[in-house]
Amino acid sequence: MNIKARWPTVVAFFVMLISFGLYFYSIKQHYDLIYGMSNSKSFCSISSLMDCDAVNTSSFSEVFGIPVALLGAFTFVIEFLLLLAYRGFGEEEKQKMARLFLYFCTFNMAVVFYEGFAMFFILKLICTICLSLYLCSLILFVCALKLVNKPRYSMGQMRSDFSAKGVWIILAIVPLGSLLAHGMYKESNFGELDKIVTNSIADWQANEKIDFFTDKAPDLGNPKGKFQIVEFSDFQCPHCRRASPTLHAFVNSHRDDAHFIFQSYPLDPSCNKYMKNGGHDLACLMAKASLCAHKQGKFWQAQDWIFENQESLNLLSTDTMVTAVGLDKSSFQACLADGGVGIELAEQIERGHLAGIQGTPAVYVNGKHLPFGHLTPVLNAAYKLTQ
Repeated sequence: MNIKARWPTVVAFFVMLISFGLYFYSIKQHYDLIYGMSNSKSFCSISSLMDCDAVNTSSFSEVFGIPVALLGAFTFVIEFLLLLAYRGFGEEEKQKMARLFLYFCTFNMAVVFYEGFAMFFILKLICTICLSLYLCSLILFVCALKLVNKPRYSMGQMRSDFSAKGVWIILAIVPLGSLLAHGMYKESNFGELDKIVTNSIADWQANEKIDFFTDKAPDLGNPKGKFQIVEFSDFQCPHCRRASPTLHAFVNSHRDDAHFIFQSYPLDPSCNKYMKNGGHDLACLMAKASLCAHKQGKFWQAQDWIFENQESLNLLSTDTMVTAVGLDKSSFQACLADGGVGIELAEQIERGHLAGIQGTPAVYVNGKHLPFGHLTPVLNAAYKLTQ
């Protein structure tokens, strides 16, 4: 292999290794968020603008139900195999492999432009993982141009390349491989998802509507949106922890139409008189701590911290949270000692009781209980009916 062709292949292999890692992370986070299994937000979901999770679960994150990241990963597998073949053949076959590699890279660039347009101008969000993958696609495209002796290929040349034996088998790997992998993962982790969505929507439509008066409660999104979500949650509930990133991502990807209100419903008899036995012994304390953080404008930071440290919470955790979140310690301690925050929490608990809550998380959409409302497919189905 000559020097001219060596550096593009080396760069391409290196970029592909990075891309595979980014795709693997995106695919895993997508499924975890969609199926309510994510224990925390992505490392790049740091604000309402820079939110990888919102982009990764938006309507643009799937094609016919298959994650775009999964399709992208299989496309990169093909490109990787073509690059390996390029290194092992004679000059004529090398150029054929290089042209096929360029075709795939050109297709990737078209997808990048579409996804980038959707992210910036429709969702109005920034996903740093997506931007990194876009950059990787651009670098691979440049490498492909360097490998092809005559990058200005004709339609006749393309027809000749795609008429060769085995090419269409290679092309079929992307959709068929993605479809098979998606089906296997879905079946093994959530085989009855379609049935759950259908039943949840039917129950939601039949449920009685409740009017929630939740002035000054922690909220996200557009207060005048058509899709009003109220969640009752417990800070020591593992399912609530997993529901949090999914609900936040959904609201942020629909922020013009959706509004999310958080309400505490601690499964803790020390503040919840409707809990007769046992429960979570720190849930009331954490709920009060979050309300005190809310008074300093940092409820969501406090919520994230509590959920991220859920398994190690103790009576001294509020002191650690104050420092980690950046709260004013004296104001926070005064708030905890004040009976007002207890009254506010009691009002939220009463709302939950009147709504007939049997457990957490309990999600209500437009005043009606939505079973499995912490799953993105269920939320998407309900959302479509309100538009």
